[in-house]
Amino acid sequence: MGRDGEFGSRWGALAWAVAAVGAGCALLAAIGAPPRMVWVNGAALFIGLAGVFLIAMCRRAGASARMGDVALLGAGALVPLTAIAGPEASGVARWLVLGGLTIQPAMIVVPLVGLGVALRPSPARIAAAAVAAIGLALQPDPGGAAMLLFGLAAPMVLKEHRRGVDLVGPVAAAAALAVAQARTVALPPVPFVEHVIPDALGSGPLAALLALTAALLMLTPAMARPWRAPQLTFLGVWVASLAMTLLGPYPTPVIGFGGSGVLGYVLSAGLLAL
Repeated sequence: MGRDGEFGSRWGALAWAVAAVGAGCALLAAIGAPPRMVWVNGAALFIGLAGVFLIAMCRRAGASARMGDVALLGAGALVPLTAIAGPEASGVARWLVLGGLTIQPAMIVVPLVGLGVALRPSPARIAAAAVAAIGLALQPDPGGAAMLLFGLAAPMVLKEHRRGVDLVGPVAAAAALAVAQARTVALPPVPFVEHVIPDALGSGPLAALLALTAALLMLTPAMARPWRAPQLTFLGVWVASLAMTLLGPYPTPVIGFGGSGVLGYVLSAGLLAL
């Protein structure tokens, strides 16, 4: 990914991701979000950038693909672990509390698992996707399941990604979406976290412009030509995330408040650049 002649430089995907998070922070400030929300999203951006460079250093140090498989399996297992051990609110268990910080692991894990499968399909990575899907059904989290489904299914527009094994992940994610939707619990929307785009469009020209700009910038890291499986997965994950926020009370990643969404987004953009 990111070779000369593609859209932008090798690190162009990451630069666009930084711009998207910056536009989201500007939007939060424009619509009157508490300053700490802006700072949390900004901090998540820098943590995500640090994570990308750590991954790059591990690769340069000769980290094997098998290590990546193990890491993704561990990440996938974090989603059902959240459903089992995480605090429950109104019948939903989507969060973990670590060191006083509340995170939503699925927003970090789903993009990474999807990109991991697209970059190097392997039985372990497909298993990681299936394990994550089970966790999303248990939580239940229709938004995360939709992100996983469209992220895994998008590369199938390419002929070389239409093998039987390539159906395992999308089928598991589709089943998770169906179960999660059937078990979904109607929770009240959280200001500045959910319904952010519709709220911004009704808050004046500046907020509307910032919301649309942030949404476009979010997808720009995948605009390289020719499109390959990782770019299609990136688009599938984040288009689905934005669409779900318009359909129900699901977190609006990057554009709204949420360090987990920002972290998952920046790390996935970084994988496009590496």
